Amino acid sequence: MYSGFSAQERLELLQDIKASAERTMNDSKNEWFDQLYEMVGIIVSVVSSYWKIIVAFIVFLVFIKLMLKMGKIRSSYRDILAKRYEPGEILTHDNGAFYLGLKDRGGKQTRGRGVLVVTKYELFFLRLHPFMELPIPLKNIQRITTPKSFLDISANESLLQVQYRDDTGEDEVVAWKLTKADVFVEVLKKQRKKLRTHKRK
Repeated sequence: MYSGFSAQERLELLQDIKASAERTMNDSKNEWFDQLYEMVGIIVSVVSSYWKIIVAFIVFLVFIKLMLKMGKIRSSYRDILAKRYEPGEILTHDNGAFYLGLKDRGGKQTRGRGVLVVTKYELFFLRLHPFMELPIPLKNIQRITTPKSFLDISANESLLQVQYRDDTGEDEVVAWKLTKADVFVEVLKKQRKKLRTHKRK
């Protein structure tokens, strides 16, 4: 094959072949890395798209679970109130009343949201978790005020604070943070006035 070439020419030819082979291998290697990089980019893009879908799906499931839980809680409140009161007996209510506690128990007590209603004869608070019922007969209410703070809690809006006489005959004070405390004040005062007028008759 190399009979027509001198030793020097054969050496140079072999070197050219070797260099050509190395260039070919390098080009192939670079092409392979380019393809690999492109493939990784596609995989990352796909995973990123699916990750967004997965996160959105998880958020959707959490939202559905929360809505079902809230629906169950509302249903429980309705069932309890329906057993306690006749239709039309509730004069006003707040489904998101935040119970701030009883004054005599100080700051270390369980607070939380529940339903507060005013009926013809009582102010009633119901909380499911932990369960609590606080009925206050309207005839036992001594004073109704709307301060901006109660115990260790301050608020921008007016609170509903009620001073009343408990079952033992002792004075107690309770407060709630409501959507519209002024509505409760108006209804409570109006209904208490009706009860006093009816009692005098």
